[in-house]
Amino acid sequence: MIYLFCLLVPCLLGNAVLRVFYGKCRTQDITLADSALTGGMVVIGLAEAAHLGAIALGRSFSDCERLFLAGLVVLFIVAVILIVAGKLLKKEDERLREQRASGRKQIQTRDQILYFVFGAAALIQLLLIVTEQKVYFTGDMTAETVNSILDTNAIYQVNPLTGQAYTLGMPLRLKILCLPTLYAIYCDLFDMSAVQVVWTVVPALTLLGSYLSFFTVAKALFPEDVRKRGIFMLFVALLLWVGDYMYGVDGFAVQYAGFRGVSIRMAVLLPYTFGLILRRKWKLVPLCILTEACIVWTLYGMGICLLVTVGMLLAGLVTNRMSNQKELRQKNGIRQGGKEDSL
Repeated sequence: MIYLFCLLVPCLLGNAVLRVFYGKCRTQDITLADSALTGGMVVIGLAEAAHLGAIALGRSFSDCERLFLAGLVVLFIVAVILIVAGKLLKKEDERLREQRASGRKQIQTRDQILYFVFGAAALIQLLLIVTEQKVYFTGDMTAETVNSILDTNAIYQVNPLTGQAYTLGMPLRLKILCLPTLYAIYCDLFDMSAVQVVWTVVPALTLLGSYLSFFTVAKALFPEDVRKRGIFMLFVALLLWVGDYMYGVDGFAVQYAGFRGVSIRMAVLLPYTFGLILRRKWKLVPLCILTEACIVWTLYGMGICLLVTVGMLLAGLVTNRMSNQKELRQKNGIRQGGKEDSL
């Protein structure tokens, strides 16, 4: 049930957000992956809002959960209204369907085999995460923190190691991180243990989100080549599979620590940021930056997604300038050649 909730609700919310951001300008390169990933960031943002509200007002975890669910219901209703209203615009829907139909290409048998191998590899990885609970928890207290929230009905009030109340408090940048609160909400909502949610459910969703984000990169790199996209995704699956040899590598983060904020940033947010920038979907990039600030304690808020965005912007400016200078030199060369011929 929790998997169905964590898949359908983000897709619905993300679809509504995309309609608000892009409206009639939505094209065939806005995919289901964009809806799912955008909706996931919206859910994290809603959890952050409820989390901060509870901390600022000194409210209990139960109040935080009720605030989160109330916000989720409101967003759900708004999303349904936006989607239904969009469906009523038949002309727009017909135009979108025509665009998507014209953009689809018949997948050949070799490509089908390629996608089947990728799907099998991804499914096996997913099953291993769900069934084996391969967890690297050295120095991590996520599950213990979730348990302390559930046991005390308070957010970040008790040290999960000692069971005693914090005497000096917590650093503000650490205190605003919302993942333990979100995980605790899932535990209470679906009557599951912290170990089940933190070690099994969330890593499985992180793996799925990673493949969706890398798919957006593949679509940006190879917009017209289905086979190259399949090869790219197969290489991603292989790299994630064999990349478990060292802590900090993408494969290790996904397979053994998918519940950590740094893992979600590395496996989901960063590739999705690259994919958005390559496709020039700038309106969604701030969502990635803000989501990272809500889940990772890094550089006091100025995260890696922001640095990547700035770097890509600077690289694009330099590339455009060099391209313009090259075109200008070519035009000047043509003009000079024309003058010499006239002489």
